[in-house]
Amino acid sequence: MSDEKVLQFIKKRKKEGMVHVTYVGGEPYMRPKLLQDVVKIMPVNWVVTSGLIPLRRLEKTSHFISVDGVDADTHNKIRGKLGLYEKLVSNLTQAREQGIDRLYIHTVLNAANVDQLEEIFQRWSTNRLADGMFFSTHTPISGVNDEHLHLSKTQREAVVGRLLALQVQDPDHFLKMTPEMIRRLHPDFTAKLTPQNCGAARYVASYYGNGERISQCVLSSKAKCSECGCLVMAMVSAIKCRPPELNTLKYLTFGLR
Repeated sequence: MSDEKVLQFIKKRKKEGMVHVTYVGGEPYMRPKLLQDVVKIMPVNWVVTSGLIPLRRLEKTSHFISVDGVDADTHNKIRGKLGLYEKLVSNLTQAREQGIDRLYIHTVLNAANVDQLEEIFQRWSTNRLADGMFFSTHTPISGVNDEHLHLSKTQREAVVGRLLALQVQDPDHFLKMTPEMIRRLHPDFTAKLTPQNCGAARYVASYYGNGERISQCVLSSKAKCSECGCLVMAMVSAIKCRPPELNTLKYLTFGLR
């Protein structure tokens, strides 16, 4: 969609009662001027970015920067290109120097980086380039050739235990996940997930960049619910267990590219 159509689309969603939008990719920063304009519409905005384009100070916005490993070797190998990790660190350093806050690291744990969980957390909790950190686990998607990244049930069980341990040992509360959110990544919980009972599928309206509604959730209709490790699922499921007044909130995910 053109910039003007995107602005109209988001304004229409706000009139429908949406209060929170997450901009995902592609890469939202490929259209920086539009991004700067569109975040003025909704009360709350999240931008999920690779960090490869310099970040801007955006109104009412938190950034979630995708980090796939403790170092350049792991991150760049998973992403399939050299120089990416170095660039995101440089851009985060620059953002900090400009006083940009509400910067959060998001790591999707998979078979290639799961052994680095504690090291990744330690690095970002001490380098002062971000305000907090979140973890997801890899969600299998039918038709995607990524079997080498799949986690076993045992690994996913262990991840939950390791994250709960980090949460207890984290005096600065850099890990921005509650125990409730972490437990929703456990295979015993996800084994029961369906589009009918998943918070992300039920309460988050997800759209492609052309305005077409995604039938199931932001991960597509081919995501394997029984092994879902999506942070959105964990967040929304946890929120929907809170007082009834929060259940009126409406959320939006939009693929800005």
